[in-house]
Amino acid sequence: MTCAAGNPAISNNIVMIIIPLSMGGAGTATNPTVCSGSITTINLTGNTGTIQWQQSANGITGWANVTGGSGDTTATYTTPNLTSTTYYRAQVTSRICASDYSTTASVTVTPLSAGGTATTTDPIVCLGNSTTITLAGYSGAIQWQQSANGTSGWATVMGGAVEQLLHTRHQALHQQYSTGRR
Repeated sequence: MTCAAGNPAISNNIVMIIIPLSMGGAGTATNPTVCSGSITTINLTGNTGTIQWQQSANGITGWANVTGGSGDTTATYTTPNLTSTTYYRAQVTSRICASDYSTTASVTVTPLSAGGTATTTDPIVCLGNSTTITLAGYSGAIQWQQSANGTSGWATVMGGAVEQLLHTRHQALHQQYSTGRR
């Protein structure tokens, strides 16, 4: 049997599924600097595919799936209580396509403030004389304060943001507040 001209032969239909490529997107920390023991969230936008959050101590090597926290496979990951600077990224995979990685989000952890110990070269001075007050073992920024009775009415000492304070008003008692950056 022969086919007549103009009557083409038709094959069966094939269904093809086109899968979009994996796109890592952008990872950003809600609070990129936190105090030690605090949490923050890392958000992912502009991605295509399923998510697995990863962490690294230096942002270059040692990437591993996150431990602790919540939302490790969602667009918003909540960290556990952090005690050291940590870097985060999302590994994003679109079905069978090769994985892609988001931009890296860093979370810098600052140590908690510590008041330290204030000492003086001479705790008893005559009116009009001076003494030096030194602060040791502190963490954070220094701001000296003074009070006439040592329990209330604390006021900031002008120029008192240094480790040593030369003080000439002997009747004032001193207290130091140390605050970490947030």
